[in-house]
Formats: sequence, structure tokens, C-alpha cells
Amino acid sequence: MGLRIISGSGPVDKDLSQTQSNSSYGLEKLSISIQIFEKGVATVEPTVSEQFLAKARELNQYKQNAKHGTLLTQFAVSQLNILSNSIKRLKEVVAQSLNPALSDKERSYLFVEYQANYDDIVNVSQNSYFMQQQIFNVPNEENLQIQFEIGNNLNNNGSAAHIIVIEKLNKIKTFPQDLGIPSVKDLISSVSGVAIEDVLEYFDVNKTNELSTVFDIACMHLLEYRINFEELNTRFNLANQAIQVAYDNAIAAHSTIVDLDYAAELTNLAKAKILVLAKNSLIVQRHDLTKQTVLTLIDNCTKNNS
Repeated sequence: MGLRIISGSGPVDKDLSQTQSNSSYGLEKLSISIQIFEKGVATVEPTVSEQFLAKARELNQYKQNAKHGTLLTQFAVSQLNILSNSIKRLKEVVAQSLNPALSDKERSYLFVEYQANYDDIVNVSQNSYFMQQQIFNVPNEENLQIQFEIGNNLNNNGSAAHIIVIEKLNKIKTFPQDLGIPSVKDLISSVSGVAIEDVLEYFDVNKTNELSTVFDIACMHLLEYRINFEELNTRFNLANQAIQVAYDNAIAAHSTIVDLDYAAELTNLAKAKILVLAKNSLIVQRHDLTKQTVLTLIDNCTKNNS
């Protein structure tokens, strides 16, 4: 049982043209993967999927900031460990120098090693830069803090809630002279060697058990710095984990919406093809075409829309 055309074929021809156009447009959208908009809606506002994609880009930037902060604090902790180990070695050398079994010449060789470690501490302190940012011994006139934005929320007072700040960089002093550790260049310059009395006098102490105090105090200062950087490192790691979860959720939401859009467009394309075939059938009946002509016409339409 077929459909019968009562009136003229003009409206049907017009509808067929529109349906074929819709079918072609739907096929084009699917083939080039352009963003799918609701039919008939012209808007400059971003779609929901675009909003999720934009949020993912924003979160990715915050993730990079948190990663940067993590690497910086790890670098700082590593450098402080190197400095602490060097200072501990200085303490060991001084303790060994108090051995009365050593000759003055042998004792002077120990302080040559002391001076080499001292120079290493100076070198590390001078070259503790992370991505061109000086971390230790920052001059007072330079940037005294580093900020890392890891979110865009605000506190009740309007200030940023998701900014981690490494501040008071000028207070982090790691040069030996700032830590109270003396150089021994003058001590090892003596041709005759170094006596135990020379060591006590040079370090300005009366008893041998007082020699270790200066090194212990220096290590305590470095330990305080290291604890602060380790706490910051923990904050950056937690922030990075939270941002990663939010980023994954945004990407998943975007992908889900795109998949739904694609499925909806496939459905629309199938409907358009059915309408093209149906309206061609109406035209065939109107013009009383032969069965072979009908089959040819439908076959051509199918090829044009596949």
C-alpha cells in the first residue's frame, strides 16, 4: 500500500530538497568532526563540551604550576642535603684533627680536605638556581618570594585561595660565613703544619668538645630550611593529585558529551535518509513512473547519501 499525492508536487519537491540538504550537512559534520550544534540555534556561547574542554586546559596549566613547585622544592631539599653532608664532613675532619697521634703535617693535610669541602659549600650556595630562579641567599633587593597559582577560587576577603607562596627567600642563608663556619686558608698556610693548639685558637674555643658546636648549629639551620621545603613539597603533591582528578573528570565529561553528540547526529542522518527515500516515493507516485525507474531513483538517492 503506497502513499498518494492529492495536490501538486511543488511542496514535495521543496521538502525533498531540504531533506537532502539536511542529510548532506549531517554527513559533512560527521565526516569532518566539527562541533555539533542544535539545529536552528545560532549562538556565540560555547557549548557544554567546549566548556569542559576549556576547563581541562585551565586545570592543565594549574597542574604544570604544581609540578613546577614540586620540582623546585625537591631541588631545594636535595641541595640542602648536599650542604648538610658537607658540613658534617667538616665536623668529622675537625674531630679527627684532635687526635694527638697525628703529626702537625698530617693534621694540616686534614685541613686541606676541610677547605675543599668548605669551597664546595660556597659553590653550591652560589649556584642553587632552579629555572633561573635563585633559591638560597637571595639579595634583599630582588624578588623575595615565588607564587604558584593552582586554582582560581577566592577566599571571603577576595584573595586567591589556591596560591602557594614560597616566601622570605632572602632569609635562607647557606654560605659558610653566614652559618658561622670559618675558612681555614690561613691555618693551612703554615709551613710547619698545624698543632692542636693552633686548631683551638683558630676556632676560638678553649676546649676540644666545644669545636663541634658551630657545625651542629649550622646543621640545625639547614634542617629548618629543609623542613619548610618538605612541607611545601607535600602541599604541591596534594594539589597536583587533586588537580589531576579534576582534569580527568573534565576530559571524561567532554568525551561523553562529544560521544552523545555524535550518536545523536547519526540518528538524525538516518532519519534524513529515510525521509529522502519516502519523499522520492511520493514524487514517483505523482508522476506515475515505472517500477524500474523507481528502483533506479531510490538507488541513486541511496548512493548520494551514503
